[in-house]
Amino acid sequence: MNTIVRNIEKITIQAVFIFSLLIFSSALGKNIDDFENIWIPDSYKERAEIALMQATTATKEYTLLSKGFGIVIPSTKLTEQNLYEFESEAREKLLGLWSEEQYKVKTPDTINGYENSFQVIEGTIVNTSLRKDKLYLNFGEDWKTDFTIAIPKQALQIFKKAGLTPKEWSGKHIRVRGWVEEYNGAMMKVTNPVQINMLELEP
Repeated sequence: MNTIVRNIEKITIQAVFIFSLLIFSSALGKNIDDFENIWIPDSYKERAEIALMQATTATKEYTLLSKGFGIVIPSTKLTEQNLYEFESEAREKLLGLWSEEQYKVKTPDTINGYENSFQVIEGTIVNTSLRKDKLYLNFGEDWKTDFTIAIPKQALQIFKKAGLTPKEWSGKHIRVRGWVEEYNGAMMKVTNPVQINMLELEP
């Protein structure tokens, strides 16, 4: 009889925990998949759900990003810069997904092999080239094999409105995030300035 009671108690505790995971999004107002500015890999969703159960509505983004459970997805939201700051805490400490090779910040030299995935890349622009309908930011002398950023001509108007002139960015050190594809080496299409963070070169 005692064994049966213990089993019932165990099942009850498990049921309560599962039920809590199911209803936590209603309490916070968002489901784990509803964070439009944060991408959470499937392997981190369970940990993110548990962490959010202990967070308030005002701190949910901070909780996810500061623990390294998600990556900021660029958007035109006014709060974007705050999200980048939250993310940097975990990235600098290599917490959560930032400790895994597939999610770590790449460089123009290490991005090859990670095509067809969302990546964060840091590097120095070697030169720029405006051709036909795109501006290319090249991170190596050989644009046919080195990492390149492609900015569609229509998107340059968005940069101009923000007071930015990427054509003059030769020598600038930046962090960029987005989808990497294979086109004469690794290439990332950038359509909005929020995809790019300007960085200071270390002396």
